[in-house]
Amino acid sequence: MKSFVATTLLPLLLLASCNGEAGTSVPAESEVGARVVALLGDSKFDEVVALLQADFDAGELDSEAARQLALARTGQNELPKAIHVLKTALKADPGEVTMSLDLSRIYSAIGQHKLAFSVLTEAREKGASDLQLALTMGMAKGRLDDLDGAEAEFLRARAAGAPAADVDYNLSLVHRQRGELAEARVLLEGVAKLAPERMSVQRELGIVILQLDPEAVQEVREIAERVLAENDEDWRAWELLGDAEFHAKDYMAAQTYYTSALEFGSKQIGNNPPRVEEKYLRAATLNKQELIEQGVIPEDAGIRKGAAPPIPASVLERQRELQRARDAAEEASEGAEAEDSGGD
Repeated sequence: MKSFVATTLLPLLLLASCNGEAGTSVPAESEVGARVVALLGDSKFDEVVALLQADFDAGELDSEAARQLALARTGQNELPKAIHVLKTALKADPGEVTMSLDLSRIYSAIGQHKLAFSVLTEAREKGASDLQLALTMGMAKGRLDDLDGAEAEFLRARAAGAPAADVDYNLSLVHRQRGELAEARVLLEGVAKLAPERMSVQRELGIVILQLDPEAVQEVREIAERVLAENDEDWRAWELLGDAEFHAKDYMAAQTYYTSALEFGSKQIGNNPPRVEEKYLRAATLNKQELIEQGVIPEDAGIRKGAAPPIPASVLERQRELQRARDAAEEASEGAEAEDSGGD
């Protein structure tokens, strides 16, 4: 869980300040404020805490500085301390919507969806607008399985002027949860045109395409490989690739790709994604049955991993680029060491 929070939650909190979702951050007016902003940008969270914690404890921080302290605590993975800072600051300034949104996101990240919803409800009661709140409220209702409520919130967000790509993506998730796959696909294809850089949209589109048409294996492979070209540790893309091979009845390949999904998923969220474990076991069982039927292994053999399928070319090229960069860095380092030695 710690790795997940560090790599995904903090950027979301920082992004909320930059895109105007709940109003932009107040510019730093003091030398200390400017330094804190710079330190947060450089991920120097310990230094931010050292600068701000004592003033917070003395009740001398304004709401913006308190939020910066909470961001630093989040960056340190000190979520209980981040929650304490935000709750304390909100008691002093209950109308601060940005902090309410931050607090709700932290609660959601640790699975406390009812608490997240409660924070958002209080923010709405305090006068938060639909532009500030409705999109996040819709996500909160979706996590509580209130799909009708989530859809209503997303439509409120759209009417208030929220970004179309954000609204349509979240609406597509509601449609998919209801089994309205054709509607979900139309929305996702539209979002993919509006924001082609969003790999989460590509992944979701691949899932919907495969559910609509199990024969569209090659199209889904290509989508998964595009995502992996951007990030070869994207466990959901490996899962999608495994799904494609499972539908193609290449159970050995599916098993191997699910293995990668489990490996990278456990790194990101702190444990094996349960649904991937189930898929892995199904693929492994069917792979074993095939090998038994072919006479390759005896009936009493354990589950056999078998040879790995070919790694997508895009992933291989990314790995080569990374290795070339590492080699170049090592050569530069060795050259610098040689110069230092020569100067002694």
